[in-house]
Amino acid sequence: MNNRLDELTCAATFVILATALIDPYLSAALALVLLVGFALYSVFWTRKPPIQH
Repeated sequence: MNNRLDELTCAATFVILATALIDPYLSAALALVLLVGFALYSVFWTRKPPIQH
């Protein structure tokens, strides 16, 4: 991972922990949405071209 992904992960974790103090169900839903978003970002926007043999 690079610094940008580390910063996004840290920010998402902080938001999830902060919302856990307010509403646990909101925190779980937010965690799921951010996890899916992070996975999509990792797959589609950081994809490197395949190695040519």
